[in-house]
Amino acid sequence: MVAVNTTTSAKRQPATSSNGDSSSSSSKRTKLTRIGAGMAGFLGLYALLNFCLFPKQRKLVVPSGVHLLNATTLLDVDHHQNNGDDDDVCFAYDGILLISYADEDGFATVFFLYILNQLLYAEKHNLLPWIHLDSQTSIHVYDEQEHGGEAVMQVTVLNGLEWDNYTDPHNGQTYEYPGTPILNYKHPKSTSTDVTIEGTGIWNSYFDLPSRLHPLRHLLHPSTSSSSSSSSSCHIKPIFQLSLKQIEPSLMVFCPYCVRAWRRKSTPPVLAQWSLPYQQWFDPMRRRAHGIIRRHYRPTEQMTRLAHQANPVVTAQEDACLALHIRHSDKADRRMPIALSEFRPYVEEYINAAVFVGTTIAVYVATDSNQVLRDIQTEWPVTLSSYVRFQNHVLRSDNTTAVFAMHNVQHHNTNTEVLVDILAMAECEFMVHGMSAVTEAVHYLNLKLHNQSVNLEEEEMTMARSNKYIHKRKPTMTPNEFGTMVRKRLYEKRKAAKAQNEDASVKQGGEQQDDNGEAQQP
Repeated sequence: MVAVNTTTSAKRQPATSSNGDSSSSSSKRTKLTRIGAGMAGFLGLYALLNFCLFPKQRKLVVPSGVHLLNATTLLDVDHHQNNGDDDDVCFAYDGILLISYADEDGFATVFFLYILNQLLYAEKHNLLPWIHLDSQTSIHVYDEQEHGGEAVMQVTVLNGLEWDNYTDPHNGQTYEYPGTPILNYKHPKSTSTDVTIEGTGIWNSYFDLPSRLHPLRHLLHPSTSSSSSSSSSCHIKPIFQLSLKQIEPSLMVFCPYCVRAWRRKSTPPVLAQWSLPYQQWFDPMRRRAHGIIRRHYRPTEQMTRLAHQANPVVTAQEDACLALHIRHSDKADRRMPIALSEFRPYVEEYINAAVFVGTTIAVYVATDSNQVLRDIQTEWPVTLSSYVRFQNHVLRSDNTTAVFAMHNVQHHNTNTEVLVDILAMAECEFMVHGMSAVTEAVHYLNLKLHNQSVNLEEEEMTMARSNKYIHKRKPTMTPNEFGTMVRKRLYEKRKAAKAQNEDASVKQGGEQQDDNGEAQQP
């Protein structure tokens, strides 16, 4: 080793000490090297400062693949729903959840079960929701004339996720449901799909946007669009989407924290909890859904106005109305239509209680059956039917065909009619109903109805010798019990309203006295 080093040193000596010219050349090269190193350092520092101080010039760090195809439609949406906030709406989130899939079902099921459960998923996994429903969502809620339009944006979304599971102790089966989304494009389990965004979206016709995310302003990179927000980090956030196979049945049936409108035949026994009455079974789900409704569901001014026209909001604080939801067209999966005669005793008890206490009487009927309304007018006495109100000039069924599945139906009209019924019933203090997505939507909006409503499809479970439950239909309350509850509740409302009016009178009297005292001063 020493000999090699010595030889190498000997060979290098002539290059550094041959004469003066050689020494001068070496000095020049050293100066050039120092100048080059200084320039490189300066350029590096410039690039770093430019990256930090001028984010508009950053390149997309994740391949979100958002491409604008037609800005006109999105500009219309932004114009109507832009509240002027340009802060970073995506900052606190790990990614964005594009919600656009549902099963081929009606308005209430799509909006208050499929969409709501995906919003629960978004909150659980810290994803900012982006709802855009179009022709790919459900043929029973999409209306070409109202919701149609050209393709406006193409988005590459991630679909890969980890699956959570549990083993049901009742039958030994293992059930999987969507777990943590894979938001890393380079992950081995990562998969992606190209999604085309069409039109203005179905959601926007009935509700305001659930978040302040606006595609044109927040998703496009600032360097590619003058309309985009320079303060938003949304364009570097991964966009995730649950596929329809991941939603149904995995999310809708097997997910333990999701909500359901009734026990399906396919509901795992550990989630069905057959020994519990529906009243107890619904309680935690309605509370979770109520939170989602308060945070994300804001009906448009038009929908709210139509609901108030159908069921005018009572002005007196002690007044309360009764809602009846009577569905007769397409009940299935362990549910049966309930005869109108089963509703009548509860209406009578409500009216008797209201007359006894001395409050306003109003009975709002939401039904998909023309025959139900005809029977109310012909079979109920005027002392009952005169208090009934309902939506006029709406489409209802004359058979077992669901309204949303009828031929040549305009889905925007039926969507509006269902939502108006839901909002109108949610204004009431009491409710009598069967089981459906519409009924649950009303409870989600007005959580007080959980203890002030009667489920006529409540089941009483008894264990047979074969270790199987025998189901017997038994309403939540008898008509007598319902009348007692209504009378008590109306008394409480009247007492609270009286106390509030007295407080207001005292306060107003004090203000007038103060005004008189000031006036008497010189």
